[in-house]
Amino acid sequence: MKKKRLLCLSLLIILAIFLHWWFFPNPPRINRESYKLISNGMSRSEVEAIFRAPPGDHGSPKYNGKLWPDIWYGDRIAIKIFFSPEDKVEGTVIFAIGRPQERTWFQKIGDFLSSW
Repeated sequence: MKKKRLLCLSLLIILAIFLHWWFFPNPPRINRESYKLISNGMSRSEVEAIFRAPPGDHGSPKYNGKLWPDIWYGDRIAIKIFFSPEDKVEGTVIFAIGRPQERTWFQKIGDFLSSW
């Protein structure tokens, strides 16, 4: 009887871990700390592993044989990585972007109360 309970409990734990992984994947890490980890000579797959995301559809990495950037967007910053024709990092740029942040319902209540 104890073995059955232990087996059922083990299966439930494994199922819970799998469901958590399935429904709550790791979010992309597009931030200044990740940007500092990028260096010339890294491969595209290494950059994607650091950011936990592929670049967006913002142009081809190779445009007429010239460098063309891939861009990763975060909540407050964007990072542009220039790759060579051999898919090696040739340069990086980080810049701030202004995306409006959704206010929490606590902030909305405070806004409402302060308007009286």
